[in-house]
Amino acid sequence: MAMTPVILRPMCQYAGEAPDSVLIEKLHHRAHELCFIANSVTEMQK
Repeated sequence: MAMTPVILRPMCQYAGEAPDSVLIEKLHHRAHELCFIANSVTEMQK
């Protein structure tokens, strides 16, 4: 049994000024590394 596809649509809000694009990219990468859902599914081959 499998679930296909899995689509994640995270949203972010900042309690102040938003970080610059470089920091946003770093935060996104780190969040993906720590995400239980993202780490529990296999990426689809395109």
